[in-house]
Amino acid sequence: MTSVALPRSVAKLCNHSGLGIGMQLSYSVVDVFTDSCFGGNPLAVVWAPEGLASHLMQKIAHEFNLAETIFLLPPRHDECHVRTRIFTPQTELPFAGHPTVGASFILGRAGRAFGRAITSDVLLEQNIGAVHAELLTECDAVVGGIVSSPEPLAIGPDVDPELIARACNLRPDQIETSRHAPCICTCGNALVFVEVTSEEALSQASPVISEFQQHLPRERAIGVHLYTPSTKEGVDYAVRMFAPMVGITEDPATGASNLSLVGLLTALAPGNTLRTSYRLEQGVQMGRPSQLRGDATKLDGVLSEFRIGGHCVPVAEGTLNIPSSFQ
Repeated sequence: MTSVALPRSVAKLCNHSGLGIGMQLSYSVVDVFTDSCFGGNPLAVVWAPEGLASHLMQKIAHEFNLAETIFLLPPRHDECHVRTRIFTPQTELPFAGHPTVGASFILGRAGRAFGRAITSDVLLEQNIGAVHAELLTECDAVVGGIVSSPEPLAIGPDVDPELIARACNLRPDQIETSRHAPCICTCGNALVFVEVTSEEALSQASPVISEFQQHLPRERAIGVHLYTPSTKEGVDYAVRMFAPMVGITEDPATGASNLSLVGLLTALAPGNTLRTSYRLEQGVQMGRPSQLRGDATKLDGVLSEFRIGGHCVPVAEGTLNIPSSFQ
């Protein structure tokens, strides 16, 4: 069998007599948007050789059964440190914030990827394009990452508040429309953004699958992102995200949708030139509290930059044994 030279024994092709194992891939599990183990949003990060089949990546993501699994592959463009592909248990995504933050954390801790040193910044080649991440460090140790939006914020059409109420098991009067009606926004993944009237309403919400299937298919938006001002000290907004049509009934911490939320709130804020920052909490109802930090800059009425980030905690490392029959 042929050996594949990748970082930290990323992949080995082997012939284990009787086991039928044809490939071994190194992986890490990291909790993203938390500084405590078993909080935040767990993520599988898999080092992969060039040419690993898409259907096999999808099977591996389904096996982990986490919100997302990200694969690290050799870059195709010299300016990037790594190429990535991101999968939910059911589908591939062009971009997602929590895998990008978690992968940047793993890459920063490794210090190298595919022969290139990594210091304070990581450039990841993703299906959406090149994505920039800044490493968060404390006492010279990498503790997390901050991801910049890969695309300008696009604010799309409004969505019927009564439809959203039905889809999220809420009453129509629990949908707040004074700041904006429910609307589809994207900076890489389209979601419906909905302000609700209270933290009580936020806690009460739950996805009604039949309504998502009929009115919110993933071709329209991959999920619904609910938010409301928080009364908790140190938190500006409490948020939840439902995406059952891509295999995520609820997500404990959603980087891409909170990135869009930071952009949306800043775009709607009064003033033509300002810099904002937001402290967001998610995952409380799931028993996986997550803390995200976002910031944005608006210049002459135009949203010029917006970012999302947070801490990460390593949880596990291991090896995936891939049978020869799956290659």
